[in-house]
Amino acid sequence: MLTFTQRLFGKTPSKETSDQRSEPDHYLLREVEKSDLIHKDQIDFVIQHLNNEIDLNKTGNKLTAEEKKELGINPRLQITHELLAVLNENARAQYDPKSVLSSIVMKANFARSHDENIQNYRSMGLKQYEVVGCKDDRNCTWCKSMDGKKLSVSQSINELIEENCNCDSHCRFVTVAVLT
Repeated sequence: MLTFTQRLFGKTPSKETSDQRSEPDHYLLREVEKSDLIHKDQIDFVIQHLNNEIDLNKTGNKLTAEEKKELGINPRLQITHELLAVLNENARAQYDPKSVLSSIVMKANFARSHDENIQNYRSMGLKQYEVVGCKDDRNCTWCKSMDGKKLSVSQSINELIEENCNCDSHCRFVTVAVLT
């Protein structure tokens, strides 16, 4: 029973050592490429920024208060010309353009977490998992309808989210193992 509990709640050990240079996270890359708010020729810079290899917000080339006012950006937000350059007009028009990148990271992290959890359920021999929503006003209609549904471990929740979810920033479902 202890082994089962450890497998259920334990974290999969990382196979990457700190001195290895890793490929870009495919979840992150997929979300950046899917985004219609990023200039497609700037994807490499965005990936480097999100992987903390470079910091587009620490270049010292910050927007002035007048520039922020012209663009309709939160005047308290510290943002650089370099960070703004990777975003298209729709992203720049937002009150907080940096939230575009945060949303991309959240989507990638949630997708990775869903896949890892479902893989763990499979490795434990479980047949189903339950989808649990956050039960607040930020959920879209589809997310509300999926709350409490049980799915087979062969069904990817990420595929369903991709096809159906239209939540504002990211889908906030969690999956829970069904122990039967």
